[in-house]
Amino acid sequence: MSLSASTAFVTAPAAAPLAQPRRAHAPVEQQAPAPATGASSSSAALGCLAVVAAGAAVAGQARGGRRTQRTARRVASWIPGVEAPEEKLSREEREAAEAEANRYAEFCAARDALNLPIAMPFLGQPVYREFMYNVAGDNGFDPAGIVQYEKDFLYQRRAELTHGRFAMLAAVGWPLAELYHSSLAQEWGWPNALAPGGRAPSVLNGGISLFNEEGPTAQSFFFVAVVGLAWFIENRFDETFDPLNLKGFALPGISKLLPEGRSWMEEAEIKHCRLAMVAVTAYVIEEVASRAPVTVDTPYLFSSTF
Repeated sequence: MSLSASTAFVTAPAAAPLAQPRRAHAPVEQQAPAPATGASSSSAALGCLAVVAAGAAVAGQARGGRRTQRTARRVASWIPGVEAPEEKLSREEREAAEAEANRYAEFCAARDALNLPIAMPFLGQPVYREFMYNVAGDNGFDPAGIVQYEKDFLYQRRAELTHGRFAMLAAVGWPLAELYHSSLAQEWGWPNALAPGGRAPSVLNGGISLFNEEGPTAQSFFFVAVVGLAWFIENRFDETFDPLNLKGFALPGISKLLPEGRSWMEEAEIKHCRLAMVAVTAYVIEEVASRAPVTVDTPYLFSSTF
């Protein structure tokens, strides 16, 4: 699933002006009227001025004289229909700013039309909604203002997904270990690796020791290798691993609960990631406080038929 925003405002060059409708062809007699003598004289005079201005500009560039260049620009400004370089640059910058303002106004209008939720209404819209909205998991929650730019969002989203995927594995593996490890280890003749009291091993309950009197343990090298492998997999591929091509999958009727344009699978993944991170944190706190396995403290959540 892609990490990019589903709807993001990215600055871009101003759009080309709208094409004007073509005018109906006028009669041949009206298209080519006979030029008047005065018009010919005016055209010749304008042509002479243009030649003089061009010659002065070339001479100014060749000699590097600022005075000559100013004279050339002044002469060019006298010719009707000829735009000075400064005026052209100013006009292009003004048009680009107006086009960018119009695009941002459309962006804000589309965002407000969805009426997206705000986790803390008294804080107002989070900062990231100034440049993106309606991304997966967008509940309007960023009270610390961590995401200030699009690159911040991409980095934080990748970190959230990586930690969340580890947490989903741990949220399932933790109670399974407490339920089945002892019996399987006894049956297969392996040592029991659970922490005292039958708890899943962790750093806080003493089941995992990363260092001893001799230095780093084998467990610390194992965890470093796992984290390194996960980092390599996450950064090796542009797209997330999706062999079943489930990115566009959506359950019938359920996807209508989300705002329009939001991916159901991306939303489901980020929601499960957040729930799993909260669950694993609760496992650790509960077992440190009670010194008993979570499968014993909350048997209604974990049973032998888990």
